Amino acid sequence: MRWSWLALLPLVMGCEALRLSELFPALSRTIVEPPGERCPLGGRVMFVGTDLNANSVLDDDEVTSTEVQCAIVPDLLVIVEPVPFGTRCLGGGQVTRAGHDANGNHTLDPEEVAREVYTCWKVSDAPILSRVRIPEPPPSSCPEPTRLTLVDTGPDENGDKNLDDDEVRTTLTLCAQEPQLLVELDWEPAGEKCAAGGTRVFAGMDQNTDRVLDASEVLASSFICRDRNTFEGDFLVRNDTDLAVLQGIGRIRGTLQFRGGGPSLSQVRVPSLEVVDGAVVIEGNPSLTRMQLPGLRFVGQGLEIRGNDMLETLEVGGASGEKLWVTTNLAVESNARLTSLDGLRFVVPRGGVLLKGNAALTHAPESPGLHSIQFLEGALTISAHGTLPRLPLPNLVRVAGDVVIEGNTHLVTLGGTKLESVGGNLRVKGNPQLPNLMGLSSLQVVSGELEVSENAGMLNSYGLFSLRHAGSITFARNDAMTVWGDLPELRSVATGISVDSLPELKTLGGLIPLVNGPWLSLDNNPKLTALHGLANLEHLRGLSVRRCDALGNLGELAKLRTIESLMVEDNANLTRLGLDTVQEVSSYLSAQRNPRLPTCHVLEFVGRAYTGTPGVLFVADNDDQATCP
Repeated sequence: MRWSWLALLPLVMGCEALRLSELFPALSRTIVEPPGERCPLGGRVMFVGTDLNANSVLDDDEVTSTEVQCAIVPDLLVIVEPVPFGTRCLGGGQVTRAGHDANGNHTLDPEEVAREVYTCWKVSDAPILSRVRIPEPPPSSCPEPTRLTLVDTGPDENGDKNLDDDEVRTTLTLCAQEPQLLVELDWEPAGEKCAAGGTRVFAGMDQNTDRVLDASEVLASSFICRDRNTFEGDFLVRNDTDLAVLQGIGRIRGTLQFRGGGPSLSQVRVPSLEVVDGAVVIEGNPSLTRMQLPGLRFVGQGLEIRGNDMLETLEVGGASGEKLWVTTNLAVESNARLTSLDGLRFVVPRGGVLLKGNAALTHAPESPGLHSIQFLEGALTISAHGTLPRLPLPNLVRVAGDVVIEGNTHLVTLGGTKLESVGGNLRVKGNPQLPNLMGLSSLQVVSGELEVSENAGMLNSYGLFSLRHAGSITFARNDAMTVWGDLPELRSVATGISVDSLPELKTLGGLIPLVNGPWLSLDNNPKLTALHGLANLEHLRGLSVRRCDALGNLGELAKLRTIESLMVEDNANLTRLGLDTVQEVSSYLSAQRNPRLPTCHVLEFVGRAYTGTPGVLFVADNDDQATCP
């Protein structure tokens, strides 16, 4: 995918280099929650807010967020202690210690501490920057004269005064005109959206040209929250102790892994975690049934959920309805009991999506699925699912890389997207219950190869009603297909069209706008009789007709005038070429092993139309006994 970049000077009017630390510092305090109705096994309560009176203490009237963290097993104890300003935490913070109460004295003794984690408040905040991207070519979703516009915003953490890809925390999507576009930043007070405060991002059209974005002119908005308790380094969770000390952490400056978890890691809920600078990997946890990370709003690398055989409930991101931005890829693979992706409906990966081998995964038309994904700069793979009936990306418009839909045994429709453009190849292969290509009615461009193969139940190619261009087109080994074509908008194919090994194919339907064609191969289609869909072709780089035993002639190519290369071979019942309008075959001609095709008819055609060299002219093993009038 190509992007146009715009440098907009009025992006941060009055807000340039907005620094949250210059307003009110964020504070937290924690108290013990005794066993009771709210937490049967006890726990702790964390209060978060801003120090409005600057007394370095979080007073009750300054609390903006309260988070209850309940103990999950009877003998697991957790203690949280403040860390003063100093070398361990320059801006202060807290230390969390957890372990099992081995001696039963209801106190976490030093020798019982199994995990100790320091989390720190940041001393200062990086300035918030914005940038604007315009996708090219523009999608058709915006009315003229506006264009689809993407506004990225995030902290300039490396201080280079540029917003780098790994610094983007949120992206606004809107239809706008470049001269009137304004982006503004404002302080987001501590509250439901951001417990410790943050930055609100507004984008819209300056309709009255006063260089200020009025409330009625705002078309999209989001926010970037100030980081809470920050852990430096990678964090591995394997058991309940690890999970206990993870509670309360707001940011991990590293990778978060739930990997190889034991029996105590069966249900995970971490509402406090908002930012992970590295990847989030949830893999190989045989006892894990529930995974909830609702507060997560930014992942600096990939989000991977793999090989969790008992996982049934998955919820990542979406607190307060905000999107979770993933810098690279989303992968959901081999989770045998996972039935729904609705818990990922707020996830927005900037790279690609891999959905593979989730045996119980399904998706209903009214379900959100991966609702927030509109564009993918990487690839999309949906493969090896046993119960998935349709595609779960209801708002997907464009994929810059390849799209692979393969080996989904119960897929009955390609509905479930709004796909308009594929920048790489599109492969639809080995989906035995897929009857056609319905659901791709908005698809206009496939820059690479469009391959549809080995779909045992596919009856026809209906559904590509908007396709204008493809790099190449291949339909092969769809054993039940009887009709191919009906591409009413197809105007160009870069390299070739191959219709190969379709044992029940009888008819080639309409390719009405296609006049100047690529190489066209019609091979191994024993029941093919009708070619009327090719009637408007005037030029072909190549034409191959081989082993089409029911075909009597090629006369339905009624407007074809020039061919660069022509191969007509091994057609048992071809009785004449029928290429009466063809004026020239310029490079190569082979007419061989057509037992009912009169040789004299072929030679007459060669003498009239062939202009290539004798060394690449092959006429042999046709009907030498037939006579020509």
